[in-house]
Amino acid sequence: MARWSIFAPYSPLSSDDLLLRESYVLLQSYSVAVKQINRQLRNASLAKAIRLRNLRAQINLTIKKLNIVIAKNAKKVMYGYVHSAQELAKARLIKLGAVRQRGSFSQLNTRTVNVFAAQMLFDLVTANESMLKTTSGYLRATQQKAIREETINKLLQQGTITGAPRKAISDELYTKIEESIGSGKYIKINGRNYDPKKYAELVTRTRMREAATEGTINMSLEYGSDLVQVSVHEHNDRPGDTCPEYAGKIYSISGNDPDFPPLIESPPFHPNCKHVLLPVVKEALQIRGTYEKLVTFSRGTNSVDTLAEYARLGL
Repeated sequence: MARWSIFAPYSPLSSDDLLLRESYVLLQSYSVAVKQINRQLRNASLAKAIRLRNLRAQINLTIKKLNIVIAKNAKKVMYGYVHSAQELAKARLIKLGAVRQRGSFSQLNTRTVNVFAAQMLFDLVTANESMLKTTSGYLRATQQKAIREETINKLLQQGTITGAPRKAISDELYTKIEESIGSGKYIKINGRNYDPKKYAELVTRTRMREAATEGTINMSLEYGSDLVQVSVHEHNDRPGDTCPEYAGKIYSISGNDPDFPPLIESPPFHPNCKHVLLPVVKEALQIRGTYEKLVTFSRGTNSVDTLAEYARLGL
């Protein structure tokens, strides 16, 4: 993990270590569920109709248990991460010389955190419903294949069809099913298929970053600081990725600062975004001698993709 400077636009929250630690149980439950579903679907290929009904019930139970784990852990995960975000923001503010201005304003806002936890829960349960629909489709296709093979066997016994081997007649559907199972992309959202665990990581990271942003803003206001800075990290540019446009720049929470632009967009800027907000104290920047440079950079169109690029600007 990179070394944390109170002036550099970097925080331990910029890495995924804390987020993955807080959400480990939730994400691990997806790994277990997918392994079980893979095994159940592969067993379906040799199953008779009654066995298929049992397998469908097993998959239903697997996903039901997954929903229970999510419901049990969503709020706990969100509280833990937001609390950590606020504590890191508080430590940074104190090191920068900020003095607490308000009473208990930064205490975890139960209602706000509950909203983010509920949204995360809704996203994941919706994805699980998609997974159930997809796997049920595989089971129906397997059952249709079994019925078709049974019909072909009867026709072969009756001598009605000859020539082409049964394998050439009946294996095409099973091959497609095997390919689908092998990909493991059981979740379909907005026309795109996802691996369940990767999608769960995307959802938790995005929703938890949103909540952490709120926590950091609350803590900044409690300490009388109106300014926040978008973190910088090593970037892997993707089509349409706007993160470099904001990275390292300072914004005014209220929009009333005479020098820095208003905070209109805040992290996460896209699903899976790793950027966070960091508190900034105006007086500390002035003492350090970087205030004017940061004003110019924050109001300009220049962008940075890495910490090294940011350092070369002398900020």
